Amino acid sequence: MNNIYHIHEHNPYYVQAVAEHRVLHAAVEQLEHLIANGPATVATSGNVAEARRRMGDLRDLLRKHFDQEEAGGYLEEAIVLDPKTAPQAAQFQRQHHEFIEFLDSMRDLANRSDLDCKSWKSLGDGLSRFATQLNAHEVAENAMLRRAFNEAPDFDG
Repeated sequence: MNNIYHIHEHNPYYVQAVAEHRVLHAAVEQLEHLIANGPATVATSGNVAEARRRMGDLRDLLRKHFDQEEAGGYLEEAIVLDPKTAPQAAQFQRQHHEFIEFLDSMRDLANRSDLDCKSWKSLGDGLSRFATQLNAHEVAENAMLRRAFNEAPDFDG
């Protein structure tokens, strides 16, 4: 595996991927916080509207990020540098589709006109599962990129 970067330089693909993963993490965390701190007895129209808006923003952010990774971006560059990453990169791409579908199902729940306290809790539980799975995905993706780009394990962007 050839890495043309000197010992104190970092691959720009890796730096950008790590930075984008942080932005995604923050967006998901803010959405989780909104849902977790929503009213216990009724989902107010303001909270529901804000949750819908943030889920839409998150979906747009994820789609843009995934497109960047897949279309000549980080994953493709990792495969060029280390062809052994191809199966794992393909797995990540399949997961990207699943994340978008799951987030869409959560948006569908939030868009229901009869959204009540139980549905609000279901929304929070679903987003919590989503956050856990997305975080595990991004951690694994960072590890693969770190290996492919020959980055130091302690570099955190």
